Amino acid sequence: MKKFKIAAIFLAVVICILALTSCKDKNGVPSGMTEVVSEYTDFRLFVPENWTPDVATGFVSAQTLDKSNISVQALTTQGIASSDNDAGYVIKYNDVTYAGVSKFFEDYYFYSLSQTLSGVKLEEQYTSGQSLGENTYACKYIYTVSVDGTDYKIMQVLAPRANKIYVFTYTATAENFASHTDDVEKITENFIFA
Repeated sequence: MKKFKIAAIFLAVVICILALTSCKDKNGVPSGMTEVVSEYTDFRLFVPENWTPDVATGFVSAQTLDKSNISVQALTTQGIASSDNDAGYVIKYNDVTYAGVSKFFEDYYFYSLSQTLSGVKLEEQYTSGQSLGENTYACKYIYTVSVDGTDYKIMQVLAPRANKIYVFTYTATAENFASHTDDVEKITENFIFA
């Protein structure tokens, strides 16, 4: 019984410490961040306070002083269902079924992008161990593209949820890309699906 009381006291102390040192305010906004608010989203997006939020474009986005930016869009699918394939689920989009978000990206999303923009080059891809907020079915891709003589580096995290694919995009010039990756990691870690 004495061990139980000690354990209970220890647990109570730990809970009090965690409550006192919480990194979020009463509205759930992480310390040092601000929420990008739009009445049309079913997620919560937080960006560092020195980023400028923007919802006027129809996308939820934010940018830095050097014009590096992030945005989130939700693509509505015809359905996402469990499956026995390696991904564990399938996505039906535009009457085509894809074996997970990685096949959707490779066979549709990136293919369409490379048909639209010349010189798109996939640099890195991570099809496991990625997340967007608490969604662990995410895949991350990093690619480069040149537009009007400027080289851009783009990171996208695609995450399926319900009947949507959420596409988180970070875009920066090649020379500015690395300077914001810590911020971008914090943004994706604090993403909340409503």
